[in-house]
Amino acid sequence: MPLFRNMKRHTESAPDPTRKIKQPGQRSFRNKSPQKPTQARETRGVDSRSRESLLDNPVVGWLAVTAGPGRGQVLTLGYGINEIGRGVEARVRLDFGDDAVERGHHAAIIYSSKTRHFYLQPREEGARIALDGHSVQETTELKPGQTLTLGRTQLRFTPLCGVDFDWSQDAHTGCTP
Repeated sequence: MPLFRNMKRHTESAPDPTRKIKQPGQRSFRNKSPQKPTQARETRGVDSRSRESLLDNPVVGWLAVTAGPGRGQVLTLGYGINEIGRGVEARVRLDFGDDAVERGHHAAIIYSSKTRHFYLQPREEGARIALDGHSVQETTELKPGQTLTLGRTQLRFTPLCGVDFDWSQDAHTGCTP
């Protein structure tokens, strides 16, 4: 049974947080006084729109491509379901030229903030996935430093979140609210 059956999938179409929408009966948002136009502020190289999207779905771990096409690339993992594939609908895109990776969803890495564990799950029937050289046929817990093989691509898994840390913890006490 898929682990992510009742979980929400990641969506790319988030509303633009800087855009104001005029409701019927509201006055215009335009500033009628002639002032010098302001530029968007940046904080340490990240504009406000990017900063907000990072806070909506913070990084919980990484996959580093250690062998095959795309070697040297680092891919981020977020909360919930991280579908892996070559296609644009995949949250973790392995579009580096490895045709042995499924265009759809080859596999998924799921981070559960409730259990604070990562899981690897095969998605496409017949898609070949290996974890530290052993074939994966069902949902398997991922451990730090393990190597996933999808097609000719090898990925090293590095978690940020886990038993000792999660973004949902209170920053001052270290406790989950």
